[in-house]
Amino acid sequence: MVTVLAWGHLPAGETSARDFRVAALASARAASDALAAAELTGEAVLAKRATRPYAESRLSDSRTALAGAADRFAGVGPPDESCERMRDELGELLARANVVLSVIESAVTEQNVADIVAVTAALDAFVRDHRAGN
Repeated sequence: MVTVLAWGHLPAGETSARDFRVAALASARAASDALAAAELTGEAVLAKRATRPYAESRLSDSRTALAGAADRFAGVGPPDESCERMRDELGELLARANVVLSVIESAVTEQNVADIVAVTAALDAFVRDHRAGN
């Protein structure tokens, strides 16, 4: 059961508020990690320390990791109203993460890296704010 919770996959109909929070926090952490990797890649490109093929590969890895985080979270239903608010908040953050990652995949600029940093910080704040509620 612990492995199941860590990855956010829970049997249908058995999701408690605590289980939902664990799954949401795991997804938020995974999304933050994916964006942090994209940030490092963007910084390497801007400093001319990474080739375009390398950057494309690393950003593709970040895309895959972000999609996995979103998919894991999508499979868990909120059991109550407070978890619905948490779902909506994280859903918005995951959507923003998807947008900033798509933009940096098109062009690596200082602004695009800064946007990645901002969304990563918001995901980290989500984890801090909701971890205290567990």
